[in-house]
Amino acid sequence: MTLDELKNLKAWVAKETALDEDNVMAMTLKLPNAQNRLLNKYSQEKQILNEMKNNLNVIYKDVYIQVRFHSDYKLTTKTDLDIFTSAEESYHKAKMACDNQEVAVEYIQKALDGMVKMGYSIKAYIELLKIKNGIVS
Repeated sequence: MTLDELKNLKAWVAKETALDEDNVMAMTLKLPNAQNRLLNKYSQEKQILNEMKNNLNVIYKDVYIQVRFHSDYKLTTKTDLDIFTSAEESYHKAKMACDNQEVAVEYIQKALDGMVKMGYSIKAYIELLKIKNGIVS
């Protein structure tokens, strides 16, 4: 997920979860659809993240072999090998992309959690309105 896509998603979530006195009843109908859409997005982005992690491991292996066996450096310790392998540009770019994707997936997960909590807030608010209006269930 690109940064622009993440910004757009954040704006969409903010719009879909805006809650005030005027739209409480509408949110009871709107929230499940928003949750479903976000859940689909989460599963797509999580799958992309898993693929990126697998690709990162392959790149790490290739760079590790190059550094360990085909470089002029005589690196024998795991720490030295990790430092040189992690500094390789192809690995570094893939790692940055993977980290960015992980941030996006975490955001979507937290937004989903917030929507679940919002459902309880809506229910509590409706119960409060019932009490204020003299309708007790």
